[in-house]
Amino acid sequence: MMDIALYEERISDAVANYYQKLAEKEINRGHKTAYQEAGKQLRKMRAVLEKHGLLNEWHEHIVKLQTEHKRKIRLMEVLERISVPSKKLID
Repeated sequence: MMDIALYEERISDAVANYYQKLAEKEINRGHKTAYQEAGKQLRKMRAVLEKHGLLNEWHEHIVKLQTEHKRKIRLMEVLERISVPSKKLID
């Protein structure tokens, strides 16, 4: 029988990966509203990882996105906003 904590961890990993893939799909669309949608998915990813004490993993992913897409100014704005939980995604 699988340990409940291990099962929850696997589920949270799967959900976080799902949100990550959705965000990447939106980022690849390459326009402002797609970046905002990517931000929503990344926030959902953050919530899942934070619940399981993996917030560091989320921060590492954001830094990776900032490095890979540094020329996409609108995306950088979204990533900056979601890095601070109290900020709105859209002004």
